[in-house]
Amino acid sequence: MTRRGGDDPAVAVDPLPLELVGYRVLRRLARGSHAVRYLGSAGPEADPVVLEAVEPSARADGLRRARALEEATVAAGAAHIERLLDLGEGEGPVLVTEWFPRGDLPGLLGARAALGCGAAAVLAALLGMAAAVETVKPEWRDPEYGHRLNQLRALRSAHPGRPLVVAVGSSRTQMGVSPAAMGFADAPGAPLVFNFGQSGAGPLRMDLTVERLAAEGIVPDVLLVEFFPAALAHDGPAEEQLKATTARLSWGDLRRLEPYTTDRAALRRRWAGGRFASWHSLRLVLMSHWQPNWLPWHDRLAFQWEMTDPFGFSPYPQEDVSDADRARGIARVREQYAGLMSDYRVGPMSDRV
Repeated sequence: MTRRGGDDPAVAVDPLPLELVGYRVLRRLARGSHAVRYLGSAGPEADPVVLEAVEPSARADGLRRARALEEATVAAGAAHIERLLDLGEGEGPVLVTEWFPRGDLPGLLGARAALGCGAAAVLAALLGMAAAVETVKPEWRDPEYGHRLNQLRALRSAHPGRPLVVAVGSSRTQMGVSPAAMGFADAPGAPLVFNFGQSGAGPLRMDLTVERLAAEGIVPDVLLVEFFPAALAHDGPAEEQLKATTARLSWGDLRRLEPYTTDRAALRRRWAGGRFASWHSLRLVLMSHWQPNWLPWHDRLAFQWEMTDPFGFSPYPQEDVSDADRARGIARVREQYAGLMSDYRVGPMSDRV
């Protein structure tokens, strides 16, 4: 059987095969330089399929047939490909795929709709998390700051009118200043002391904490600031000092840190990437809130808020320290700070805070 194809009446079309790889060939659908597509059926009750076979004129050309086989093998790895069948050395591969009649694409449209809904859900989850950590859930972004902020708000609400004393500093402040042990009376006019220490906080983070609190409308009557000389020797711009914790910053923090940057754009780019992908950049914080048992011990962060009392004080996690452990700890710290203290200077970036 021979018929004319395309707009050129001189182009001859090869006879329609009766059968391919067990499928009855119903009609030809399309033709390319390497392959030809047929509509086929496995039986009267079976759904029609598309049979993509090597173009007849290419079967004798080893190079074209090899290219067709390579393309078919790659295509066979796609999810919508049913199977790849090889007809043999002379005829080449045949791809069998699902057929969607023109104008009637329920399966294809359903898949596209599902993909679209999935993409919309992912985008909503990304934007929703980014909005949450920026607004109502600061503890999911920066747990040490966020949980203490919530505690301080609750404390001030429970004791209105009392003068507020806030201590800022590093873990030394966290574990060294216990407001509950100060013995102030729970009475009007008595100081209300709160510990806002945060692990590893140097001058830059202490300054950032005070500015954050002011933005929340919390201005202490007395501010206690940890003075640790070795921390003042830390140098480098904000984008480097806070590089490992950029995802814990808020949009407002970028403006607050701007005077202490040398490359403002780098800090903003790093922050934007982490904020859009908050599910990833804050994964350890989120998991420590929701399912800490799914994390290995060294990745769990819940101790940062679970060990904190209502006044922000966090005791040293190890209740008993042996004399030998204490001696080793002191020796280790002396070694860590020996270089800083032997040639002590306040770095130019630290001096700007």
